[in-house]
Amino acid sequence: MQLFNGGSVNILTQSTGIAANNLGTEYLVSFDAAPTVWSNVLEATAAGDAVLIELLRSNNSVLTSFTQAPGTWSGTQNSFNPYSFSYTGDGSGSVRLRLSGSPASNGHFGGAIDNLAVSSTPEPTRALLLLTGVLALALTRRRAT
Repeated sequence: MQLFNGGSVNILTQSTGIAANNLGTEYLVSFDAAPTVWSNVLEATAAGDAVLIELLRSNNSVLTSFTQAPGTWSGTQNSFNPYSFSYTGDGSGSVRLRLSGSPASNGHFGGAIDNLAVSSTPEPTRALLLLTGVLALALTRRRAT
């Protein structure tokens, strides 16, 4: 990812696209987030601060966005908590991730992000077939014993 610093606003934008935008495909964005601080308490994540995650199309328009408020920095190391959101691809080509604080102009860190991943979610019918097959195997095995 590339870091663009506009005054007190830190924006991270992925420089190369990822193939996670097939038409009609459901995708899951998962990540861990926690409140944080950089060099002084005035920059610490406060109540109302959040991280804005945007998925950009190749023309830089926003396909979808999600805002997560990780909570207020407690003055000590905070634990990361898991979060996720889903979106449906529109088939317009690869996407890039852009991360920024929200609100953008307050000089606080919106939070820390770790383990950011984008994956496709299985189609409901495929997942149902898989579950049915596993249950059938379990019942067959149980009857055999």
